[in-house]
Amino acid sequence: MNRLVLLSTAAVWVTLMPQMVSAQTADQSAEQSDNMATEAIIVTARRREEAISDVPISISAFSGDQLETKTVMSVADLTKITPGLNISGGGAKANPFITIRGQSRGVTGNVSPGVLTYFNDIPLATYGSLMQTYDMENIQVLKGPQGTLFGRNSIGGAILTYSKAPTHDFNGYVKGDVAGYSNKKFGGFRQIEGAINVPIIQDVLAVRASAQVFHDDGPSTTYVVSPYTLDPVTRVATVGTASRAKHDLDEYAGQSYRLSILFEPTDWIKNVTVGDYSKIRGTNNGQFDRFWPQGFSSPSLGTFPPGLVFLPPATIQANLTPSLGAAGAAAFAQNVQRLFQCGNNFLCDYRLYQNFGDHNKRTQYVTVDPWATRIIAKGVTNTTTINIGDDHTLKNIFGYREVSNYNLGDNENSPVPIIDTSSQIELKQISDELQLSGSLFDKRLTYTVGGFYYRESPNGPGGNQMLEISAFGGLSHSMNVTYLTNESKALYGQFDYSLDDFISGLTVTAGARETWDSTKGCAVGVTITPFATQPLVVRDANSDIIPTERECETGSISVPGATSFNAQVLPKVTFKKLTYTLGFNWKLARDVMVYAVKRRGYRGGNYNTPLVDSFFSGIQTFQPEVLDDYEVGTKLSWRAGQVRGTLNVAAFTGKDKGRQIQISTSNLNGGTCIPEAVGSDGRTSNCTTAARQVAYPVGTPGVNLRYPIATTIVNAGTITIRGFEVDGTITPVDGFTLGGGLSYVDSKVNSISFDPGLSALLRAANVGVPTTIVVEQQPKWSANGNVSINIPTKVLGGDLSLNTDIKYSDKFQLSTVFVKSYITVDSRITLADIGGSGIDVSIWGRNLLNEDYNYGTSASSPNANGAQSFIHANPRTIGLSVRYNFGR
Repeated sequence: MNRLVLLSTAAVWVTLMPQMVSAQTADQSAEQSDNMATEAIIVTARRREEAISDVPISISAFSGDQLETKTVMSVADLTKITPGLNISGGGAKANPFITIRGQSRGVTGNVSPGVLTYFNDIPLATYGSLMQTYDMENIQVLKGPQGTLFGRNSIGGAILTYSKAPTHDFNGYVKGDVAGYSNKKFGGFRQIEGAINVPIIQDVLAVRASAQVFHDDGPSTTYVVSPYTLDPVTRVATVGTASRAKHDLDEYAGQSYRLSILFEPTDWIKNVTVGDYSKIRGTNNGQFDRFWPQGFSSPSLGTFPPGLVFLPPATIQANLTPSLGAAGAAAFAQNVQRLFQCGNNFLCDYRLYQNFGDHNKRTQYVTVDPWATRIIAKGVTNTTTINIGDDHTLKNIFGYREVSNYNLGDNENSPVPIIDTSSQIELKQISDELQLSGSLFDKRLTYTVGGFYYRESPNGPGGNQMLEISAFGGLSHSMNVTYLTNESKALYGQFDYSLDDFISGLTVTAGARETWDSTKGCAVGVTITPFATQPLVVRDANSDIIPTERECETGSISVPGATSFNAQVLPKVTFKKLTYTLGFNWKLARDVMVYAVKRRGYRGGNYNTPLVDSFFSGIQTFQPEVLDDYEVGTKLSWRAGQVRGTLNVAAFTGKDKGRQIQISTSNLNGGTCIPEAVGSDGRTSNCTTAARQVAYPVGTPGVNLRYPIATTIVNAGTITIRGFEVDGTITPVDGFTLGGGLSYVDSKVNSISFDPGLSALLRAANVGVPTTIVVEQQPKWSANGNVSINIPTKVLGGDLSLNTDIKYSDKFQLSTVFVKSYITVDSRITLADIGGSGIDVSIWGRNLLNEDYNYGTSASSPNANGAQSFIHANPRTIGLSVRYNFGR
């Protein structure tokens, strides 16, 4: 089948090429000959409009038409067409991991993303940042630190998305898509979208409304194993049954709406207001991969074999008595074998997991319904632009957003309750930026100066993070809720000065930004009795069980089955950082530019929650991560006779100081005997080390300290990140363009160090102190290729075109697992404006080679108790699109 697809595509090219060549006529105008191979896109990478070829940084940009031609349906699809950009999945579909030049975000914890997504110049929160790309003006991918003009957390780059603004013409479109997967009937994917632009008062007031609604049945079949129930008197567990899920594991649906208003009362004032709402539900395509033969281990419970549930009850009770006590261990031993029989006459044996994850049949068994996962994002942006004379512009950019995210997850995608989680996030953010830009000294000096304010705060139960974990059928069951208010204030300025009087075409750039950050809040941790309830307490987004911010602050907590809780007020902490840019760019000719730039960017610090013992005070907060970066590059447009093309090359190296990494510290809340704690704060020994604490002789005196943080973010040391990016196009004849890109990213650990308290904890818990720093979610090599054909002669009175994109991604590491390398091929054939009717018809395909690959992990703890689970990519997908364009 793969060969057939390739041969079919090649046949189309061979058929079309003679028509293209014969269509080249001798009387083509000089203006047509000068057109370059790629569409000229105006970008705002330096907070002003300019041609992409004039911007001295590595940047990829795509117009709205190009996004449709390449079948880009969300920001996640940009990874297929952008060299150096990797977007992998995790949890809900709207919360991706975006990676550029080794910078991304942590799987869990309060760490900020290293690549920010912007919508109409407003920074988006980590959650809900996966924008749907319908009715877009353009999308720009900026690579490398953008700390001067775009601020903190853009340490790896930024993705700028701009929706189409209203105009004073009546126009719009309606489009429908239907598609099917190679293993399911056609029609499983259905999507409709459209926009209408209406002038209300000519040249003064206009409105644009757009919307998109879609539903995807997904290629998998899912069986949900009902959770067990527990008799409150006899404490006997009754197992659930396996039944076909109403909604498949990777079935999801979404609806998005935008309303934009343009108001121009005079020729020197322009105001654009955009309101948007989106709701997406469903999870990524989970796929169990394998388990560790040694079973799973816990510092407090020891190591268990894979077949734990088939051990004699007396053995199970003996293993668990030291941690659960005699009564708790007996309860677990009596019920465990019932809990792990999934009904329908099959056993959920840990040793037989591989039978439940069939990549070919795409059949899954889970213990929670993935359809419950949903995210709602909504907001308003308002941009007011005032022209002050011909050379200066005052702009104010205001934004308000709310994010409501609920995720119900089976972290190892198995039919037994090994690790089930529920999480909820309720946030609101407000931002405002006042910006003055213009030129001085006969336009030799261009400048942008401004001030920025950002505030992110809780907006309901869950706040920044509610995470409930029920592990191994309730054996370990806890809930942690964090409420944080984060504020950021900044002043910035950047200047470009032309040195034409000394060296023609040479410009120097200098800029700086001072940022003041602060965070404060409250955190509560709740321990829940094993088997006091069903595996999860919070089973839907409207639950009233989650402790509120007020309850956290007052300590009035009420959670069913809670045996203890610990509510703490987090005092205000502050951070301050200076970022800057210094560079030169030299226009050697109209179409040739070289540049060199030195930049500093940073990722903000924050809390590890909840509060911990004073022995661990050095890791209660983690400090900002700073990257000092050097980049050199060239941008070239060329032609040789009728052949023309472009070439962009960028090489970079940067020293990343205070690298923030995640360390799993779960299962330590029961207490760990730490010898180094003796004598700290006047402590005396109250425990001795056990046999499993291999770093110490058995019986070494220590202090038993609880550590309630499941994932700890720490500043681990310094690394060097370096690499290069190359992209270009060649157009041998008009209408036929070949393009491609190549990216290489490598890292080297310069130094590594950890807080002494954390090191002592990890040694005592037998977790092991990390010996290196892993750059996660970053493929070393990635490449993409493109073939674009536009037939110059009419076909059925319309314009025929073909676009094919090929993507290769090297393997990369995410937490404790590796995602293997893969290749994808997407293609689209379009017949536009058939007979001048405004109707476009397209046939499109994604993953045409039917590559069976993973592109991320489906768990917040990817190596969950010995099981590895991944997000499984969709198989070959074939679709049909019909679009009607109206107006001017």
